[in-house]
Amino acid sequence: MRTSMMTFVALLWMCGAGAQNGVELVLRSVEENSVTLKARRELTGAQVLEAQASNNLGNPTISYDQLWGTPSEIGRSGEINVAQPFDFPTVYANRSKLNKLLEQQYGHEYAVFRQQVLLQAHEACIGIIAQRQLKALSAEKLSNIERLVALYAVKIETGDANVLDQNKMNLELVTARNEARLIQVELTALESQLENLNGGVPIDFPDMEYPPQGVLLPIDSMLVLYRENDPQLLVFRSGMQAAERDVKLSKAQALPSFEVGYRREFALGEHSDGFTVGMSIPLFESRGKVKRAKAQAQFARTQLESGRVDVETSLRQLYDKAEALENSLREYENVLAPVRNEELLNKALDTGQISLVDYVSEWNTIYQVKESLIQTQRDYRLVRARIEMIGL
Repeated sequence: MRTSMMTFVALLWMCGAGAQNGVELVLRSVEENSVTLKARRELTGAQVLEAQASNNLGNPTISYDQLWGTPSEIGRSGEINVAQPFDFPTVYANRSKLNKLLEQQYGHEYAVFRQQVLLQAHEACIGIIAQRQLKALSAEKLSNIERLVALYAVKIETGDANVLDQNKMNLELVTARNEARLIQVELTALESQLENLNGGVPIDFPDMEYPPQGVLLPIDSMLVLYRENDPQLLVFRSGMQAAERDVKLSKAQALPSFEVGYRREFALGEHSDGFTVGMSIPLFESRGKVKRAKAQAQFARTQLESGRVDVETSLRQLYDKAEALENSLREYENVLAPVRNEELLNKALDTGQISLVDYVSEWNTIYQVKESLIQTQRDYRLVRARIEMIGL
C-alpha cells in the first residue's frame, strides 16, 4: 500500500504536478492549524486507548465476612476471599488482534476526515483563483464601459450622439458595477472560508493563476490506486477484517471463564488458608452472539463491495466530466487565442464602422466567452482535485 502511494506521488511529480506551489503551502497550513482536524486527532487517540483498555483483565474482588455467635461463648468467626477472574486464553488473543484492526480502522477514519477537510481547502483555493480572474475581467469590462460613458457624455454635448445611446451606456455601467460587487462578495466569502479551515489563522494566498498541472493519469491506473489506497475503502476493508475477527472472538467467548483466588477462614483463635478455583459456563450470556457476529461480518463484506462499486462509478463519472471540460477549454481557447477582438472593435467604433449598439453587443459576447472560459477552467480544476484527492 505504501509503495503504491509513493508510486502515485512520483507519477504526479513526473507529470509536472509535484512542484511546490501556493496551493500546496495552503494545504500544509490547513493540516497544521485546522481546529476540526486537531479535534479529530484527539478523538482517534481516545478511540485507540479505549480499544487497548478493553483487553485488560477483569477487576479482582476482595470480600470479608464476619459472624458473631449466639450464645457469645461461641465467639466470632469470619472469612476473607481474594479472587481474580479471567477469560479463556483464546479470548485475549482474539481480542488483541481485533483491537489492532480497530486501531487501523480508526486511523483510516481519520484519513477520510482529513482528506475531506483538505479537499475543501483545495476547492476554496480554486474558487478564489477563479474569482480573482473574474474580478480582473470585471474591472477591465467596467473600465471600458466607463470610458464609453465619458466618451458619449462629450458626444452628447457636441450633438454627435443621442440620449438613447447615453442611457444604454448608463444601464451597462450599473450592470457592470453590480457584477463587480457580487464577484467581490463571493471572493470575500471564499477567503473567509479558507481562513476558517485554517483554524481562524490568516493565510497568505495571493495567487491569481493556477499551479502547473500534469497530464491526467489513465483511469485504469487511478482505479488501481483507489482500490488500494482510498481511505474510505480502507475503512470498509479494516471493518470487514474486524468483523471477521469478532466472529472468532464470539466463539472464544462461548468457552468457560475462570476465577482463582485466596481464601482464609478464622474462628476461636484458629484459622485455615487455601485457594479457590471457579468456572463460569456461558450457557445463556453467549446465546446468539456468534450468529450476530456472522451477520455483522456479512454486512461488512457487502459494505466493502458496495463501496468499491461506488468509488469506481464516481471515478468514471469524474473522468467523463473532465474529458468534456477539456474539450470545452480547447474550444474556448481556440476561439479567443488567434484574434485581437477588443482592439478591432475599438478601432471599428472610433472610425464609425459599427454602431454603439453593435459595439456593446460584441463586447458583451467577448466578455461572456472569457467568463465562460474562467468558469470552465475552475470546473475542470475542481474535477481534477476530486479525482486526485487520493494523493492528499
